[in-house]
Amino acid sequence: MTAMKLAVVPLPNEKSCEFVLKQGEVAPPILFVNGSKQFAVLAVLFLCALGLFYSAYHSGIKSTLTAVTQPTAEAQRFDGKRPLKAGELVMVNGATATGVRQVAAAPKEAVLLRQGNSLRALYMTGEKKYVVISGNETRIVPASQIQAVVPRAANPAP
Repeated sequence: MTAMKLAVVPLPNEKSCEFVLKQGEVAPPILFVNGSKQFAVLAVLFLCALGLFYSAYHSGIKSTLTAVTQPTAEAQRFDGKRPLKAGELVMVNGATATGVRQVAAAPKEAVLLRQGNSLRALYMTGEKKYVVISGNETRIVPASQIQAVVPRAANPAP
């Protein structure tokens, strides 16, 4: 196995380069990077950095707008006085934003989650704790993390 070597040497004449080779050796491939190629490489790197910054900034705004535009005006604030039932939609404080989840089990209840014919998980709640589920997450949350109850629409879409 031969090792690849890279040498960066400023040359006075960028158009030609002379190699003195031993007998039987092959000249390595040579790439001359002049000022215009350097500018092109730097421009591409700058555009990539700009694209990454824009996508990160845009996704941050999108997630903020999603959290803000959730139906908070229609939601009823949850004070913990009335117990929630399975199937109710609630707004739960998350790590990054508030999300809408569905109650699967009320305090002192259990829920068995199945995946096909196999058992996926068994959740049992304690005092003032609820099992909430979303599309890809199931967790037990205390009642203090539930902000509001989202009423179901009177005429749900088919």
